[in-house]
Amino acid sequence: MLYQRLQPVWKRLRDSRPTLALSGGLDSMVLLHLLLRCRADTGMPFSAAHVHHGLSANADAWARFCQDFCAAHDVPFHLLKVQVINRGEGWEAAARKARYQALADVSSETLLLAHHADDQRETFLLAALRGGGTRALAAMPVAAEMSAIRLLRPLLNVSRAELADYARAHAVTHIEDESNSNPRFLRNWLRHQLLPFALQRLPQLPQQLDAAVAAAQQDLALLDEFTRSDREYVCVDGVFQCLRWRELSELRRRNLLHDFAKQHNLGNPSRAAVYAFERTLAAAPTQHAEWSLPHGTAVAHQGRLLPVPHALMHPPWLKQPLIGTAAQLAQNCGMEWRTGRGFAPDILQHTLQLRPPVPSDRMMWRGTRKTVKRILQEHSVPPRLRPIFPIWCNLHGECLAISGIGVSDTVAVDSGLIPYLPDWENYFINRQQQ
Repeated sequence: MLYQRLQPVWKRLRDSRPTLALSGGLDSMVLLHLLLRCRADTGMPFSAAHVHHGLSANADAWARFCQDFCAAHDVPFHLLKVQVINRGEGWEAAARKARYQALADVSSETLLLAHHADDQRETFLLAALRGGGTRALAAMPVAAEMSAIRLLRPLLNVSRAELADYARAHAVTHIEDESNSNPRFLRNWLRHQLLPFALQRLPQLPQQLDAAVAAAQQDLALLDEFTRSDREYVCVDGVFQCLRWRELSELRRRNLLHDFAKQHNLGNPSRAAVYAFERTLAAAPTQHAEWSLPHGTAVAHQGRLLPVPHALMHPPWLKQPLIGTAAQLAQNCGMEWRTGRGFAPDILQHTLQLRPPVPSDRMMWRGTRKTVKRILQEHSVPPRLRPIFPIWCNLHGECLAISGIGVSDTVAVDSGLIPYLPDWENYFINRQQQ
């Protein structure tokens, strides 16, 4: 029986409080029924979350169905309304992205997804038809990490037919999404037309597709091992070193660039974009270069490759100067303090302003009056970040400090305090610590 087959899953969930992604369809309703049985046997608490995309005229009815069912069975329920924005990736992909973001916000530890074996085969075929590489062909893992959330797919080795049999045997009610039968969507065309036709000629096709997915997942695991090893060699103190990267083979260089974009949430670059930037960076690894990505930019500067996400380019002090006590400004902007030649400790109660640099900015620096622009250059701050770097000033606009880099000679004391942004520490080289 299906419930008994999933005993290893129930043991795995015993010490967690999982959240079920509940669409109301056959797959997730069967998984909900199985979880109710597990709760009755073990007392394991769980919750359910339904994402309301608003893309169907029936969306409100589906949400009510899920909410009413959970209320009747004493299951904590979250209704998540999202706005789907299609930025060129297609409505299906855009809806999936919005759905996962919303579900991650309410999942305490483990998010359960009701994908099954037929979904897995379709995902593999879609990846192949779209020219996907090993990572795409590996389709969906049983378990994965998404931010701080663990994703678990307990039904990934269970067929749609088995789920339908279970639903009939246990009178599991569910909804039907009318879009699932629309052949305009490639997945539906595969499901309802291509696969049934292929099965007539290839009755072993499901098993063969399962074997292909398993092989791709094994290859991906091996690739990930090589990637981790290369990343550990190329990154020194967490910073990507371009000269070390150039020592690798061309294939491994391209793979590590793709990994860099993934690790820093800069988006999934196209194959052509990876090839082009690999050639640029390999030809001149110590020269300045920028790689535009979906969610930011990778900036190569003086032999280091740095991630610059879009959000970093819009700090709170950019539009207008922030005014307040030094303690308040630091706290509001996520800054911390370290000891060194810096502000006297009583600066925390002084009213200052925090703003980006302006061309006229100068301050006494190591015995010489220098422009802030020059100081930023000397500390290898990339040109893209110099116009937004946080500058501390008094209320007259006089520069007193550059966050992370140091404090003006005019106010600096030994054993003082230097403000810095932890997330910005890799964007410059601290000459004082060399």
